[in-house]
Amino acid sequence: MHQPANPLLNFQTTWALRGVFQGITWPRDRIARAKPKIDSEDPGADEAENVEGDEREEERTWRDATVTQLRCQPCHGPAVGNAVLPRGSSSQVFARSLGLGSRAEVYDGELAGLLLGASKAMALARNDPRIKHIHIFADNTSAIKTIFDPKPRSGQLYSHVFHKKICAFLDDDPERKVEIAWSPGHCDIDGNERADTLAKMGAEMATEAGGTRSHALHKAKEKVQKSWVKEWKAAPKTGNYAIANRFPPSLKPTPHFKSLKREVFGRVTQCRIGHCFSGEYYSRFVPSENVNCPCGEEFQTREHILRVCPRYEDQRHILRSVSRDISLPEILGTKDGITALAKFLEESGAFTKTGTPRRPQELPLFDDEPDPGESDDESDDGG
Repeated sequence: MHQPANPLLNFQTTWALRGVFQGITWPRDRIARAKPKIDSEDPGADEAENVEGDEREEERTWRDATVTQLRCQPCHGPAVGNAVLPRGSSSQVFARSLGLGSRAEVYDGELAGLLLGASKAMALARNDPRIKHIHIFADNTSAIKTIFDPKPRSGQLYSHVFHKKICAFLDDDPERKVEIAWSPGHCDIDGNERADTLAKMGAEMATEAGGTRSHALHKAKEKVQKSWVKEWKAAPKTGNYAIANRFPPSLKPTPHFKSLKREVFGRVTQCRIGHCFSGEYYSRFVPSENVNCPCGEEFQTREHILRVCPRYEDQRHILRSVSRDISLPEILGTKDGITALAKFLEESGAFTKTGTPRRPQELPLFDDEPDPGESDDESDDGG
């Protein structure tokens, strides 16, 4: 079936984006990506010294893409709101809203906004030879990094067209410069707020654009995720990990993975799955190791270490703060329990090879390095 053309990629349909940072000096590379630094005391002082002639010497372009969930609208989804303002002026010369439909992602809106904003700004610059510099502001760093790099990826067509148009614009006049810069979002910046309003209006508009690659990948990943969770729920929970296997599978890293020290996270994982330094594990996989506990218990188990081993009684209050009777399913299979477990392991040293806290390793110093020996090139080989 024939897919309708995407109006965002129609070269005759060019439009642009949002707002302006007043009085900020930017790098003047031919094509550049930059993160702005704002002087809070006097943001206009430095640039005011360099501003001469017409205020429209530079066009500053802003763009925004948002997701608005409208339950009564069948075409809800990402949308782009746009406005173009001449430098030093609060009056916009162009503004437009456009919806991307329910088969697009926010990332598509970011790239579409950059492409179409640049297209409109370049059209204005070609009609007014006084405009030499175009600044394109975006609050999405991923879009900034990829918009001028037309490699195979989601949104490649937007990047390819953007790259082609920008290069042609710069080749026409050696004095022209284009900058793609980061700007903070939702910080009460006038142009930013205008674009947000326009984007919300665009989310209510119908569109004839077909589905995007990023949306297709998102849906495919979502389908696999649902199937994975369904299989996990249906599978019987067995083995040492059964009492801890209470979280549905996810493609995103857990908060504990991102926050805990690497060594502590490793011991937490080993403890939860039962593959840890304990007599219970040794009896199954390392029969040459002693299965007794140093406290005198004949068979050292995970439950013994966590609940009753006298060596860790001073730190056991950490576990009791979550579960009074130190229930293993609660300690090993809940977020609060895992947080308490990590703190308990770090302070007690439980489930290390020695069963004691590990001393922090000191980083090597340059002064501790041995003097380099004589190199082969400098040695006398007797030749």
